[in-house]
Order: sequence, then C-alpha cells, then structure tokens
Amino acid sequence: MIRAAAVALFLAASAVAASAACVEGPISALTMKDGATARVVSRKGQKIVLEHNAMAETWRQELWLGVFPVWTLLPEGRITWRYDMSLPKIGAFKPGATIVQTGRMIQPNGQTEDISTEVTVEREAINKIGGCKYRVLRLMVRQTVEGRLVSIAQQDLHLPSLLVLHIVNIDPRTGKRQPDLVARVE
Repeated sequence: MIRAAAVALFLAASAVAASAACVEGPISALTMKDGATARVVSRKGQKIVLEHNAMAETWRQELWLGVFPVWTLLPEGRITWRYDMSLPKIGAFKPGATIVQTGRMIQPNGQTEDISTEVTVEREAINKIGGCKYRVLRLMVRQTVEGRLVSIAQQDLHLPSLLVLHIVNIDPRTGKRQPDLVARVE
C-alpha cells in the first residue's frame, strides 16, 4: 500500500504548468510535454478540482490550496485524505512559514495509512515561462506515509489559480534533483 500511497501523493504534486501564451488571472488547463493534461473542473474558495489525463488513464483530484490532497478518484477507486486539524487558510502561506498537516489516507480497499504533509514557504518569486511572468510562492513540500518520507518537491504555487506552475522532484533517498516537470498553460 505504501507504493499506492506514493503514487497518489505524486499525482497530487504533478499538476504543473508553464506557458506558451500569457494568461491573466486563473489558469484553466495545463498540457505537459508528454501530452498529459490537467483541466480545472471547478474552483470554490480554497479548493480546486482537476481532471487529469495521462498514461492512457483519466482521474479527478480535489486539492486544498493546490497543495493538500483531499481526494483522488482513480480508475480503481477513491483515495481520501482526512486531516487531524483544519486545513490552512491562504493567508498562512507567507515567506518563512512552515505548515504541517497530519492525518490519514484511506485507500479504495478501506486500508488507512498515517500521512504527513509539510509545506515550507521559501519565498515569493517570479516564474518566467514562455516569455510570460507569473508571481508565485516557492514551496518545499515533504510528504510521508507511515512515517516514511515518500516525496520531496520544490513547487511554484500560482495563488490566483491554486495551481503549481513548476515542480522539481527530489529523490527522497539520495537528495538528487530530478528533471523539472514543465507544461504549457491553456
């Protein structure tokens, strides 16, 4: 189940964007270099629902502030995250802040696993993509399942969209940076 949990956490972090054309305000769709897509189905307050299409599969995912997974609906069933305390408000995302959320992840078969997501807001930044400039918050996101670190990623969060515009995954075992994940905004 830890492998399934790692995949689910990776999916939560894999909605990344870049741009071929400048978009003012919220971004509604992303297309990755490999053809994978993420389309915004709905936004309500600090929640966003995305529909992903990659590797010949389609799934939906709800995220809080673009970082904390709430649920993921995969072909094999729904994964749900239940946090021990209220999720943070957007105002908590200030440079220097560290936000830790703990709880449980419930797999489609009913098995539960203890989870933790730690988000450190490193700084405000400008993400230049395809000649366009987007104001973002640079985050370092660490995720654990059953006390085991399964994911580290540097993410650039675009607050108007609640979407991550750029991501660099870091191998939790070696600390080596993986190739950047880049897409275009639609």
